[in-house]
Parts: sequence; C-alpha cells; structure tokens
Amino acid sequence: MQYLSNKQDTGLQVAFEWAGNTRITNVPELPEDFDRWPGKYALDCDAGVWVPNPGYDPAPELARARSASCSEIDSAAEAARQRYITPGAGQAMEYLQKATEAEAFITANYPEGNLADYPYVQARANATGTNGQTAADSIIATRDAWLILGAAIGQARESGKFTVEAAADLAGVDAARDAALAALAAL
Repeated sequence: MQYLSNKQDTGLQVAFEWAGNTRITNVPELPEDFDRWPGKYALDCDAGVWVPNPGYDPAPELARARSASCSEIDSAAEAARQRYITPGAGQAMEYLQKATEAEAFITANYPEGNLADYPYVQARANATGTNGQTAADSIIATRDAWLILGAAIGQARESGKFTVEAAADLAGVDAARDAALAALAAL
C-alpha cells in the first residue's frame, strides 16, 4: 500500500512513482477535519481513499488546539471586561484609587468639609452635581458590582481554560472552548 500524507486539492490527478512504476490516482474529497489535523490522514493510493495515517501522532495538533482555544478564551474574557470597564493600566489605577478614597471618606464619616482631601470623591461629586456622600457611595456601589461581575468573568475564563486543557481530543477542546465563549458572551 502506498501513502501520501500531505494535502492535495480534490479532483486533481496525482502521479506516484515507486520502484520504477508510475500510477495516476484521482485525489478523493478531503476529510472534513483535514485542515484541523494535518497529518491525520494518508491517501491510500491503491484504494484511492483517505485513511487514518498509521504514523500519526495527535499530540502536537492537540497542544496547538488547546493553546489557540485558551487564547480565544482570554480574548473573550477581556472583551467581556471591556463591556463594563474602561481598558488601560492608568484607568485601572484610577479605579483602585477612587475606591480607596471612597472607603476612607466613608470610614471618616463623610467629612464634607474636607472633600478636597479626597480628590477622586470630589471629582465624582463635581461631575455628577452631588455631594461627597452620594459620590463615595456611588463609587463603592460601582466597585462592588464590578467585583461580582469581574469574579464571574474570571470564573468563566478559568473554568473554560481548565476544561480545554483537560480535554482528551479535538472534539472535547472545541466543546470546552465553545462553552466558555458562550458563558463569557452571556455576561
């Protein structure tokens, strides 16, 4: 039995030479998952059909599929986060500082007379036309809502990646990735 394991376009005639003999074979329709699993199939030149490649090792392709799926999940988690927060390291620092100042303002029993000591609380109060108490409470409520949502995004991301890494085959990798992407899209 003579095998060809690299990709050929369907409908072409391929000439094979071995031991001085030449044989023309029509290349049959490629298996559906041919592109996802390079090397998985070989062309049986005697029968003119694609068959499982006897020397195929799925480990490299499975590792690539896992890595690509985990990257997709990471991207989807970031997209989910950005539906609710403004991206950027500086913005993240601002969110942390706002919450820190709002907590300190609340702990100090809402000292409206010292609002200038809490510039982020004062900025929120000025921007919204409210007082320091309303601004601080709003900052903390926003932070608390984000903590719940951020944790749900983190859980969907981590669970999806864990399930992808545990999958034994490409179908399992695809199913785990698709489930994680759906969960992240729903948040």
